[in-house]
Amino acid sequence: MFRNNRATDAGEAAVYAGSLCNNVFIGNNFNGNYNDWGILFDWETGANTLVGNQDVVIENSPWADCDGDGVPDPNIITGRGAVLHDVVLGKKVSEAASSDKYQ
Repeated sequence: MFRNNRATDAGEAAVYAGSLCNNVFIGNNFNGNYNDWGILFDWETGANTLVGNQDVVIENSPWADCDGDGVPDPNIITGRGAVLHDVVLGKKVSEAASSDKYQ
């Protein structure tokens, strides 16, 4: 459980959630980040629960099969903030994530 945390002035989202399953995010304050982005659910995340506030949630996950039953397990997102899907991250993030190792 990720509860009652505060993160502001982040360069992108306050929290980057990648490859996570079955987590709960509740009562967090992610105000004052880039584009009001609170949390980014990226590739291979699923079955997470977010009780949000006015922060923007980015849902880029194809919903991983967290329990191995062959059925995707979507994240559950509630709250007053907007939910954006399939956001293309900026050059800063993509450059940091690139590597010649896999080319």
